[in-house]
Amino acid sequence: AGEAGEAGGAGEAEEAKKRVEEIYSAFASQNGTSVNPNQKFVFVSSQPQLQPNSTVTLEHTFSLASDPYLSDYCIDGKPVLPSAVILEWIAQFIQSAWPEWMVAEVRDLKVLQPSALEITVEKKLVFSARASSHADAESLQVAVEVLDSNLKIPLYRAYIILKSKFDEPVVMPSLSLSSGISLESAIAYRDYLFQGSCFQHLKSIDRINEQGIDALAISSEPSTWMSSQYSSEHSTLSWLFDPALIDIASQLIMVWSRTQKGTAAFPYRFGEVTRYSNSSFDSALKVAFRVSSVQENHSFVSEAVFLDENSNIRLHIQNIDSTFNSSGSHL
Repeated sequence: AGEAGEAGGAGEAEEAKKRVEEIYSAFASQNGTSVNPNQKFVFVSSQPQLQPNSTVTLEHTFSLASDPYLSDYCIDGKPVLPSAVILEWIAQFIQSAWPEWMVAEVRDLKVLQPSALEITVEKKLVFSARASSHADAESLQVAVEVLDSNLKIPLYRAYIILKSKFDEPVVMPSLSLSSGISLESAIAYRDYLFQGSCFQHLKSIDRINEQGIDALAISSEPSTWMSSQYSSEHSTLSWLFDPALIDIASQLIMVWSRTQKGTAAFPYRFGEVTRYSNSSFDSALKVAFRVSSVQENHSFVSEAVFLDENSNIRLHIQNIDSTFNSSGSHL
C-alpha cells in the first residue's frame, strides 16, 4: 500500500511538472514576436521575456517623464511608488505573459523595502515571475518579485492567482454602518491625505466610526494617468484592478486612523485582492471599509469591499495589515 501511495504521489507530481512545462512552452511559442497582439495594456507595453531558468521577466524604468502619475503620490515632497500602482503593473505583466488565463487575485502583496521606493530621477525595476508546479486545468499560481535593478534587492513580493474563468460575482446585502460622522471628500484630501488628482477618487465619505467607513468612490480613466502624447492611445483601454480604486483602501485607512485614533497609519500588506469580472468598473462604487481587529494601538487589520449599484462585489481587498505610524512603511 505504501509503495502504491508513493507511486501515486510521484505520478501526480509528474503530471503537475508536465502541466507547468506545457505552460512555459505555450508562453515561449507566443513570444516569437509579441505576447498577445490582440490585447494591449495601460502600463505594460514591452514584451515579457522567458529566461533560461524558466522565470518570466519584464523591465521598466520609472520616472516622472514616463510615469507622470507619480507626481501625484509624493511623501515629504518626494515621488513614491505606491502599491496600488505596483499591483496594477504586476497584474498587467502576468496577464500579458499568460494571456490564455485570467488574472483573478493578487495575494500577499508586501512592501519589503519602504526606503527604496522613492523616485529621485528614475528607478529601473525588474518584474520577475515563476509559475507554481501545482497547476491544474482551472487555476495557476505565479510568484512575483519586483526588484530594484541597481540594488539587486526585492522591493515587493506577491502571488498571482490565474483562473480559466472568473468566480461568480457575490451579491452582498447592505453593509451600511448604523451611525457615524460624515466628512466631505475635499476636506479629507486637504486635511488628512497627500494624494494628488490621479488618486483623488473618493466622491463622498458618508459615515465614520470605530467599526470603519462607508464611502463612495469613482473609477479612473487610464488616459488621465498618461502623458498627453500617449493619452489618446489609452482612451479605449481598461484597467485590470484600477490603481485609483485600490489606493482608496489606503486612503480610508489613513482617514479612519486620523479621525478615530489621532495618528497616521500605513498599510504594509494586502492579504487578498480579488476581482470578479473583466468588464470595466462602474463609474461609482459603494465602499464598505471595516476594521476587524486593533492590536494595542500598534497595528490593525481591515478590509474594503467595492459594490456596484446591484450590490455585486466588484473588488474585495481582504486582510490589510497596517501600522499606526506618523512616518513609516507605506503602500
